Amino acid sequence: MEKNIKKILETLENEGYQAYLVGGYVRDYLLGVTSFDVDIATDALPKDIHRIFNSSKNNYGSVNIKVDKLNVDITTFRKDLNYVNRRPSKVVYINNLKEDLERRDFTINAICMNKNGKIIDLLNGCKDLDRRTIKMIGSIDVKLKEDPLRIMRAIRFACILDFKIEDELYEKIKEYKNSIDVLTMTATPIPRTLHMSIVGVRDMSIIYEPPQNRKPVQTYVLEYDEEVVKEAITKELERDGQVFYLYNNVEGIERKANEILKLVPEAKVSYAHGKMSGNELENIMLDFINGETNVLVCTTILESGIDIPNANTIIVENADRLGLAQLYQIRGRVGRSDAQAYAYITYKRDKLLSEVADKRLKAMKEFTEFGSGFKIAMRDLEIRGAGSMLGEIQHGHMEQVGYDTYCNLLDQVIKEMKDIPQEEEEKDVQIDLNVSSYIPDSYITDSSQKIKIYQDIALCRTEEDIQNIIDEMIDIYGEIPAEVENLLNIARIKSLAKKLHIFRIQQKANGVVFSFEGESFKFDIVDKLLKEYRNKIKFSPGKDPYITYKIEELSDDKILFSIKEFLKFLCEN
Repeated sequence: MEKNIKKILETLENEGYQAYLVGGYVRDYLLGVTSFDVDIATDALPKDIHRIFNSSKNNYGSVNIKVDKLNVDITTFRKDLNYVNRRPSKVVYINNLKEDLERRDFTINAICMNKNGKIIDLLNGCKDLDRRTIKMIGSIDVKLKEDPLRIMRAIRFACILDFKIEDELYEKIKEYKNSIDVLTMTATPIPRTLHMSIVGVRDMSIIYEPPQNRKPVQTYVLEYDEEVVKEAITKELERDGQVFYLYNNVEGIERKANEILKLVPEAKVSYAHGKMSGNELENIMLDFINGETNVLVCTTILESGIDIPNANTIIVENADRLGLAQLYQIRGRVGRSDAQAYAYITYKRDKLLSEVADKRLKAMKEFTEFGSGFKIAMRDLEIRGAGSMLGEIQHGHMEQVGYDTYCNLLDQVIKEMKDIPQEEEEKDVQIDLNVSSYIPDSYITDSSQKIKIYQDIALCRTEEDIQNIIDEMIDIYGEIPAEVENLLNIARIKSLAKKLHIFRIQQKANGVVFSFEGESFKFDIVDKLLKEYRNKIKFSPGKDPYITYKIEELSDDKILFSIKEFLKFLCEN
């Protein structure tokens, strides 16, 4: 056990909490394999973990901290309840280690280790490790019903570890194979594909475990500098490695190859691009594979289908012109052995980057650990938008209808296609207030979690629903900032407005306007309002009557409080 990992366990214990290494790290340790998949289970709540380690990174309820070059996920003991679309709809924090282990998939991934290196094996994982067997924890039917794609995890572990699948599980897999028609595997799904998975059109399962002995690619995002390029190439050649140099300009690629040769005279440089004939490309690649050349200058033909373990440095010129998923794929061409790999993502010196390009490069710099493909894809979705579900457009935002409306429309279509009975359509309330209501990046950094919270808030119908979200956010992310409080209060306002058949709440210069559905408006409330609020309200009858409520210039939270109290008065009278 590394000293820095042991220190984390000791820190948690010194604070009065249980703490154990669990999962892939312990499994690989017992198999004598180096692991970079570090998971710690503890009875400390997320807010306590944040406090102890001063971290704000969250990954699906786990707190992520960086120790040297390792990413460590610290997860509170928990039970996962009521799976919907392969994800638990509710998480309950507990203080019992065994109950936490029982929610996991296979026994070999449920072995624990304490700070002293003692193995705690409550579910007989060591026995199955000795038998080299993949065995499911608990009921196979229940586990596969929760997430049928655990089948893929079982097959993957069996392949990479050279283990057999337990007979009972194997027979269940044969039964379940009929429930999957098409399986798509990708490191970086396009925005539309990812969004289809998020909203339930497709099922999705995420594999975070890297191949054995792999190391994360060290990534540098910087302005182009010849000296840095020269040093990077020289350093790789000195260890008998090879270099990819991505220059995505066919017309200038020969000139660039000559520039590299002048910069590093000892290098054996070749170049390749998509306008070459098949035979010419094949010969160039064979020369590179056989080590006859050691620097390959090429266009984005390198993006996929290239697997050369000895090539462990890549330099990308004018990276700001490339897409985020594209950059991730390109970086993945190196680091395909147990050697440390390096990626230099460069852009022109003193160039003013566009907002989108800046976001892409920052994402490449931020997401370097194993399993980053999904995070990269989520960031790409955030930057480019989800595109068209029923058309050919693969990205783009849906500003014209709004995300909530878009998801509601999509949900209706999905239910129709699946012959799921539709509930009576509930009219939405249009709220237009001049208040700051959003989830800041400083509070929730993970894009997928942020989208989930937005969706959960949008679906709130009662105060209990809102309180459940508040409890979840405080437990996982800490104290709620003012902007999120405003978002929750708007959800409360929307709930009250629906009861009163208000279809629009709009802030104007002269106050806040509440528009009612005409046939449902109770006119006897007007007298009570005039007595209570006097000259602060103005009533306008008509087909769709409305009330204007004059509110003084107040802070965001006080405006929302005034509106909420006004609606409560209407509900009570």
